[in-house]
Amino acid sequence: MWNSNSFLVQQCRKKKYTFITVVSLAVILVAFFITFASFSGSKPLPTLRQINVVFRHGDRTPTYTYPNDPHKDFVWKDGKGALTAKGKFELFSLGEIIRSKYGEFLGKVYRPEEVQMKSSYAPRAQMSAMTFLAGLFPPTGYQIWNENLHWQPIPVNPIPRVKDNILAAKAYCAKFEREKRNSDASIAQNLSKEDNELLKFLTEKTGDQISNISKAESLYYTLQIQRDNKLQLPAWSEEVFPSRLAHFAG
Repeated sequence: MWNSNSFLVQQCRKKKYTFITVVSLAVILVAFFITFASFSGSKPLPTLRQINVVFRHGDRTPTYTYPNDPHKDFVWKDGKGALTAKGKFELFSLGEIIRSKYGEFLGKVYRPEEVQMKSSYAPRAQMSAMTFLAGLFPPTGYQIWNENLHWQPIPVNPIPRVKDNILAAKAYCAKFEREKRNSDASIAQNLSKEDNELLKFLTEKTGDQISNISKAESLYYTLQIQRDNKLQLPAWSEEVFPSRLAHFAG
């Protein structure tokens, strides 16, 4: 019904590369450790000196619902946009994976002067960072403070949204806002017939005004989360989810 190679899809991809804002989470782990090695007495071998790990939050509950959503009154026990138990497990496991790959470089003992964790300000982002660190640096030796709890507190530095120009990219920038408005206007003016039909279909079925990429992306993630939590999706979604809507989500 809709052409996946439409102008909107192409522009959507370009837009996401240009204006992507990871609102929920991106985390940077920086491990400072300098090593030196030599080869043949003169040429130094390539050495690992710093690790940067960037990732999003784990599995979460929906942040968006629509008027005709059959599950709009579903009670998510942790609230909207919250990190789920699955999400906590995902990030804890990621921490273990990074330790398995770079454990020798990082060392077994957490040292605050060598590791810095930054997070966006969203609670799910901060919780994801904490859970990741729990998997990355389980207490060992003198750092064990409770024999029944294989965990130690490690600080996370959340960046206030008004100052965040790195992770959530919410800090105000006049030039960025101007360019984004121009880009959005250009995309809206050049929608193909197939694109308009798709957005019209979504608007009709959801009861919400799905008139731009951002709104279509939000709908995609809501349907994805509901599906992953074994909630039955409306019949109309079979025509557009996941394949059609996936293009809007990048």
